[in-house]
Amino acid sequence: MDLRRRTFSMALAATALTPGLAGAQAGPRYVRRDVYATGAGAAPLAAYARAVAAMKARPATDPTSWAFQANIHGTYDDPVLGPNDPRAMWSSCQHSNWHFLSWHRIYLHYFERIVRAASGQPSFALPYWNYELATRRALPPAFRTPTIGNALYVAARNDGSDPDPLFRININRGDRIPASVVRSTNAMAAARFGGPQGVPPGVSNLLESQPHNILHVVIGGDGLMSDPATAAQDPIFWLHHANIDRLWSRWARQPGRVPPSDTAWLDRKWTFFDERGARVEMSGRQILNTATQLDYRYDDEPATPTPAAPQPTVTETEAIPPAPVAQAGGVTLDRTRPVAATLRALPTESARPVAPESGAPTYLVLEGFDYKGRQSTWYEIYVNAPDAARLSAGGPYFAGNLGLFGLAGGHHGTEVGRTVLEIGDVLRRQRRAGLWRGGEVTVRFVPRGPRSATESTSPAPKIGAIRLLQQ
Repeated sequence: MDLRRRTFSMALAATALTPGLAGAQAGPRYVRRDVYATGAGAAPLAAYARAVAAMKARPATDPTSWAFQANIHGTYDDPVLGPNDPRAMWSSCQHSNWHFLSWHRIYLHYFERIVRAASGQPSFALPYWNYELATRRALPPAFRTPTIGNALYVAARNDGSDPDPLFRININRGDRIPASVVRSTNAMAAARFGGPQGVPPGVSNLLESQPHNILHVVIGGDGLMSDPATAAQDPIFWLHHANIDRLWSRWARQPGRVPPSDTAWLDRKWTFFDERGARVEMSGRQILNTATQLDYRYDDEPATPTPAAPQPTVTETEAIPPAPVAQAGGVTLDRTRPVAATLRALPTESARPVAPESGAPTYLVLEGFDYKGRQSTWYEIYVNAPDAARLSAGGPYFAGNLGLFGLAGGHHGTEVGRTVLEIGDVLRRQRRAGLWRGGEVTVRFVPRGPRSATESTSPAPKIGAIRLLQQ
């Protein structure tokens, strides 16, 4: 059956997404609030700081310690493991695959419970950082105040050493992050959740590409947040991920969104540790609705969970994947000057228009990454920009950003590093303005950010292949 013409079955979200929501139910006990919200951020941050200090005082072998929790995400430590050694859970974060959102939601859930117990505040809920708002693009003040005993302050962040003065972002000075970096528009417009290893593309890998990956690199610079092996040591990591989790929850509430329904995703179990240090397991099926299943909501969500509108359901592996229409070979990035690659139509697709006016999604897929260590350089991506064009994120050629975070093949859950941008709207606007006539698509990577110590001694990053996929 041609699934493009298939009439999807309709299922109430109360059945598909919220087990147990059969009758009236009070709202969740815990509310995650915007860290910048007037009058709402001080108490949670004080509790968070107390907990961080208490957790840092615990030995790294304690599953409720700061070091152990950070090491679950990633670490350069490689201990000799004994039988049933809890440290086997270290370096298990999931990136560049469809478990990215679910793994991190469960990770934050148990971390929040550990913090709640360590803080002595029974009502504690992890704040989130909504950096997409223009007035909140600077690191929250509590995290950049270097007073003695401030457990939320970390010196190892982007220090603003970019050679271009327009991109000298000193995070701990309170410099604002560019709007083009924090934007989630493309991800939130996706209709589908996304498939294994990012194909077909959906909200999972689009959110991971931006704002997740790029924010890690821009915040971290040559510091903790830029490297999956050290990122969770920075207390702001958890607020960044709380916001990514909030965006997923917000996406799922929009009409017409297709939630994950493949059993391979729903039944995949992940192991963590709770506030008692006990080993626990949870699957994707158990975390689709935070209010009814995990007992928390965000402050911009309804106080009482209500059934959502009917959603179309079809598994990601059943869906017709977008077809490749153009591609280029590999490219070696340069940390000091722009590098371009030209995508040419595949012979079998030469008659098919790229980015048709019908509005069908057109995805720029970058895959097969090869690099070593921390990458503090990030890249603005421009499409079809002439050599003499003035490049800016507000111009007609800007397509998005590339942050090299969790994309190297072999990194934890990363089988093939892949990042995705939806560029159909950019190409259509260019065509209408007479800036592009169709055919070949040129992609230009413009380096930004400081150069890390690792980068100064390691080979330049490589992208194995660049493709255009079209629905």
